[in-house]
Amino acid sequence: MNIQDWIIVHNGEMEKQYKAQKQLKLMAEKEKTQIQRKEFGEVHKKKMESAQEEINHMQKSINELKKDYDDIKTEHDELNLRIGYKKLCRDGLVKQIKEKEAQLKYLTEEENNKTVEIANKQREYDDICMAVKDMIDEKAKKEKRMRIVIQFTKKTGLTAAAALLAITVMANVSPTTANAMENIPVLGTIAKVVTFRTFEDTKDNYEAKIDIPQVSIGDQANTEVNKSIEEYANQLIAEYEKEVTEDVAGEGHYSVTSSYQVVTDNDKYLSLRINTTVIMASGADFVKIFTIDKATGQVVTLKDLFRDKADYIQALSDNIKEQMRAQMAADDSKMYFFESGEEAAEDFNQITGDESFYFNGNGELVLVFDEYTVAPGYMGVVEFTIPKSVTGDIG
Repeated sequence: MNIQDWIIVHNGEMEKQYKAQKQLKLMAEKEKTQIQRKEFGEVHKKKMESAQEEINHMQKSINELKKDYDDIKTEHDELNLRIGYKKLCRDGLVKQIKEKEAQLKYLTEEENNKTVEIANKQREYDDICMAVKDMIDEKAKKEKRMRIVIQFTKKTGLTAAAALLAITVMANVSPTTANAMENIPVLGTIAKVVTFRTFEDTKDNYEAKIDIPQVSIGDQANTEVNKSIEEYANQLIAEYEKEVTEDVAGEGHYSVTSSYQVVTDNDKYLSLRINTTVIMASGADFVKIFTIDKATGQVVTLKDLFRDKADYIQALSDNIKEQMRAQMAADDSKMYFFESGEEAAEDFNQITGDESFYFNGNGELVLVFDEYTVAPGYMGVVEFTIPKSVTGDIG
C-alpha cells in the first residue's frame, strides 16, 4: 500500500475515528444533556412543587384574607347600619331636643305668667286673710263673752243681796221688765213655782227674754234659793246689756232666751231646770238645775247626796264612760269626747262634782252636761241616767 492509499485509508480511519469520537462526544453531550435535563427537571419539579406550595399557601392566605375582607365588609355594613340608625336617633333626639326647648320656653313663659298670677292671688289672699282675721278677732271677742256667760251659768252666787235689790227696783221702774208673778198649778202639797218676773228687750239685732221663777216650800218663799235664782238671771241680763252697750257701731248680734221647767217633784226633792240659749256668731244651749231638799229648803249638791260615799265621783264617772262607749258602738251618729285617740288629752275623764242633776220618775239620778262639754255641738245638751245599782236609793 502506498502512502497515498495509506493516507487515504488512514484518513478514512481517522475520519471514522473522528466520526466515532464525534458520535461519542455527541452521545456524551446528549447523555450529559439528558442528565442535565433530568437534574434540571428534578430541580424544576422541586421548584415547581415549592412554587405550588407557595401558591397554595398564598391561595390559602388569599382565601383567609378574602374571608377577613368579607367579615370586615359585613362589620362595615353593620357599622354603616348602626351609624345610619344612630344618625336617625341623633336626628330624632335633635328634633326632640328642639321640641323640648320649645316646650321649655312655653313653660317658662307660662311659669312667669303663673308667678305673676300667684303674686296677684297672694295679694288677694293676704287681703282676705286680713279681713278674715278681723272677722275671727271679732268672733273671738264674742265667743269669749259667750264663755263668760256660760261660766256664770255654772255658778250659784250667794252674794246677791245688792243685785236682788237692784232687780227688785228694776222690776218696778224699768220699761223693759214686765212683772208677771204668774201662778202655775201647785206641784205638790208643799212646793210651788211661779214666774216672779220676765225681762224682755229688743234693740236692732239684740233680743232678750228671760223668765225668772220663784220657789215656795210650804207657805213660805224660799229666800236663799230665790236669791241664787235671781243672781243667775241677773248675770244673764248683765251680759246682755254689756253686749248692747259695747256695740257702738250697731253691727253686732246677740240673743238670749231663758225659760224654766220643773223636772223633779217627789216627796224628797224639787228640781227646777233653767234652759238658756245664747246666739251670737253661733248658738249654744246650757242648763242650770236647782235641786232643793224639801225637808230643809236648801239646794243640794252631788257631794250632799253622796256624803257617805267618798268614791262617788269615780263611780259615777265610770258608769258615764260605759254609757258613752255603748252608745257610740250602737249608733254611729253619736259621738263623745272619749277614747278619741290623738286628742285623748281633751277627752272626758271624770265629773267635777258641780254638774247639774235631777231625779227622773223612777227616782234615778240624771246628770246633765252643757253643749260642747262632753260631746260635739250637734249632740246638744247631754244627759246620763245613772242606775240605782251605782247610786243606791238616793232619789
